Amino acid sequence: MTGTWQSRPLAGCPRYGWARAAGQRPALPKERRRHCGAAATRHLRANASRSALNWSAWVMVRPCGAPGIDVLAQTKVVLQAGSSAITLEGGNITFSCPGEFKVKAGEHPFLGGAFNHAAIVALPRQLAPRLKYRGKLRVVDAQQRAQPSTYYKIVTADGEVLAQGVTDDSGRSITVGTESNDALTAYIGNGGWTIEISIDGQDEACDC
Repeated sequence: MTGTWQSRPLAGCPRYGWARAAGQRPALPKERRRHCGAAATRHLRANASRSALNWSAWVMVRPCGAPGIDVLAQTKVVLQAGSSAITLEGGNITFSCPGEFKVKAGEHPFLGGAFNHAAIVALPRQLAPRLKYRGKLRVVDAQQRAQPSTYYKIVTADGEVLAQGVTDDSGRSITVGTESNDALTAYIGNGGWTIEISIDGQDEACDC
């Protein structure tokens, strides 16, 4: 096997290995079948003129560089360990592995897709159903026909407005309620007003 150091040939036997440190003399390493190259102050290069240049080891190949390591290829770079590989080709990067693929940053893993049951939070209940006394207003005419889209306002004796708006298609207001059995006043329409009181399922209308 032949390498170069500062444009000068460097030869060694793969059976015993070869080594060259830039700025130092070449020496044979202690381990058999080991190839070592170290650059103290200058560049250390290994190239092949006409055929491929292979770096292989029974145990480990470890490239090290203080400022950085550049791996350059005209078409493709493949980094493979076992059945897993990273391929750089053109403008694409391909990760392939038969098992699990993990990406971590700052010791926090990026979790992949997952499935979990989402508990639906119940909508808040209206205030009126929680009150002790509750009910709704129904607006009808003299023939007991419902009066939809009729303006109404329901207030307490202290003048607090419990509800206001227009009646629905059946002539009813929204549900209102109080904690105590207080009398309420209902203003109906833009002119006069009508109160309808329901006691024990019997309706008693009062027109004023």
